[in-house]
Amino acid sequence: MKKSVFSIVVVIFFALIIGNTLAQNNRQEKRKPRQAGIEKLNLTDAQKDKFDKIHFSQEEQNIEFKAALQKNKLEIKKLLKSDNFNENELKNLIKNGREIRNEMMDGRINTWFQVYNILDETQKQEWKENFKRLANDFDGGRFEGRKFNRDGKDKRIQPGERKEFREQMNKEN
Repeated sequence: MKKSVFSIVVVIFFALIIGNTLAQNNRQEKRKPRQAGIEKLNLTDAQKDKFDKIHFSQEEQNIEFKAALQKNKLEIKKLLKSDNFNENELKNLIKNGREIRNEMMDGRINTWFQVYNILDETQKQEWKENFKRLANDFDGGRFEGRKFNRDGKDKRIQPGERKEFREQMNKEN
């Protein structure tokens, strides 16, 4: 009996270790495409130093922005639970959250251009090719989760489809 319990514990222990190792490998592989794009640039040592300074500066800003967002969310929760619920305060807190998110996006754009400005012409072309996803952030690619129908089409309403969508909704009502 003791041997079977011991063997079960050992099997579970090894299963947990293997699962944890595989999870870490998956996280590292998700980071590789970005790193591969940077490696394709063939940065000089001076460029690498400048790139690291820019990158670390942006990381510090992101930490501050995320902390401010969390604090803002906490203030909203406090306000909603309080007896002195005030519409203007809630609107101001929501507006403050939007402003913080806008500052985060401005920081990302500034970082992109700071890196772009330290590159030579061939590196600039490679930088643009590998980081076209920045443009997707503005049309909802990053900040609005993409939702797809079963046929693989994007569920979100495209700008040209808004009129048709409104007409269809009016017919249904």
